[in-house]
Amino acid sequence: MTVLDYGLAQTATVLEQAFSDYFVKLPATAATLVEMARHDSVDLAASRVWWCAGQPAGVLLHAGRGWSGRLAGMGVIPAARRHGLGARMVETWITECRQHGLRSLGLEVIGANSCARRLYERFGFRSVQRLAGWTAKPARAATDSPAPEAVDPRAVARHLAQRDPAGVLPWQIAAESVAQLGPPCTAWRLGSAEAVVSDLAAPSVAIRGLTWEERTGPLDAARVLQALMRRHPDRDWRAPAIFPESWSPVFEHAGWAPSPLDQWQMVLHVGA
Repeated sequence: MTVLDYGLAQTATVLEQAFSDYFVKLPATAATLVEMARHDSVDLAASRVWWCAGQPAGVLLHAGRGWSGRLAGMGVIPAARRHGLGARMVETWITECRQHGLRSLGLEVIGANSCARRLYERFGFRSVQRLAGWTAKPARAATDSPAPEAVDPRAVARHLAQRDPAGVLPWQIAAESVAQLGPPCTAWRLGSAEAVVSDLAAPSVAIRGLTWEERTGPLDAARVLQALMRRHPDRDWRAPAIFPESWSPVFEHAGWAPSPLDQWQMVLHVGA
């Protein structure tokens, strides 16, 4: 049954149950599913609610862009596990994607979730890069620090597309995702670097996108983060584990600390 047929609120309830004992909690609601559809291109008509013994038992969220697809989220409720349901869900998803002409599939899996990683490897997925996260404590106010310039998130998206012509960036921080961001998210430029952030009025601010020119290196990207922190004190800052580990120098230069959670970005080629 599709997510649209089953209903957004009902699907969110199944997801909440499926992730109740997971490494991280998933605050699933009808509103978050709509946001995932807008920002991450989750296709609610191609996403499925799976049943076991006459009860909803699992959810698989499919996202699609062009010839590429992504497993945007999958969970099985505790009572329905260890019966092969997860494997059937993944196998069916891959088959349907191939039938619809997709050529590349991707997903992210938490590093500590070795069982899920082995499952995906069984179907041919391979790890391409480690994704890491960082956090920062509130900074001291400094009105004399450089003032970043407000820019359109779509401008940041265009620069990301130029920097990532092969489309290897993780889905959630790729150009197509950043282009969909709007208020309360905002985008800022300082020097050659640009950052997109969540609501600056909230107690906790998340980095939603980041780019800089290769000729200037990661220092410029660190400076735009530091400038935002100093002009918006008393906030906690975080970069979720969706950023390439190779970007560590940016956050290290900005004085951020690595978070314990990491992920692996995995891909599977299914077409010509």
